[in-house]
Amino acid sequence: MTARRFYRILCIVSVVLALPLLVSPITRCAGAFFGALAVCALAMLLLLWLMARTGGWLRRAAKLLYALGTVLFALFLVTFVAVQLILLRGAHTDPEAEQAQYLLVLGGGIRGDQPSLTLRFRLEAARDCAQRNPDCTLIVCGGQGDDEDYPEAYVMRKWLIEQGIAEDRVLLEDRSVNTIENIQNAKRILDKTAPDGYTTAVVSSGFHLFRARHLMEQAGLDPVAVAAPSPWHLRPVFCLREYFSLVILAATNRW
Repeated sequence: MTARRFYRILCIVSVVLALPLLVSPITRCAGAFFGALAVCALAMLLLLWLMARTGGWLRRAAKLLYALGTVLFALFLVTFVAVQLILLRGAHTDPEAEQAQYLLVLGGGIRGDQPSLTLRFRLEAARDCAQRNPDCTLIVCGGQGDDEDYPEAYVMRKWLIEQGIAEDRVLLEDRSVNTIENIQNAKRILDKTAPDGYTTAVVSSGFHLFRARHLMEQAGLDPVAVAAPSPWHLRPVFCLREYFSLVILAATNRW
């Protein structure tokens, strides 16, 4: 396959993927990525055209930019594969989670007054763990997004109580808007609730646990996790989003 054909196919496929993904808030990040990828593929096609049809300094500039684009694209592919392997290794439940005194359940989106499918899987994992360990307390973490009618924590607490978890076993953290704030705010609650010390575990989707464990450790909490499944049809989108979350974390020196 020639380079021109490769980038033409990449541009078309990226546009086809971007348009439906941009509709939903859950997949909008992936839609924006594929939109940007389509623009980059189009730019590479333009550079190939300039290299073939022009001469002099314009052709030399096009060749330089094309080489730079090729290196950046290869770097993205290598780092993306490496990150996915890291995420896969972290997608497991730690045995220590069964004895944790507090479970931090991370939000994952709501639909009206009901948890999204991703969030329901997390809540089910938290419920099952809480049933096996009746002495643990759950902290449900999640504020209210721009497109949400309630703070996620309210919906999470309601769901768990309906599933038979006692009200006094579910604490609310309803101010956070991202994973970092989830964990930092939950720690403040824990420091007030159990000033003499405590053990913790975090409950989230498998793809999310590598970053969640790291943030737990940074906050001074036990880097122990309970892995919840994620919807198979959304897994590629979430893995792509997690890649960029880790890149941003590293780029902002928060790693």
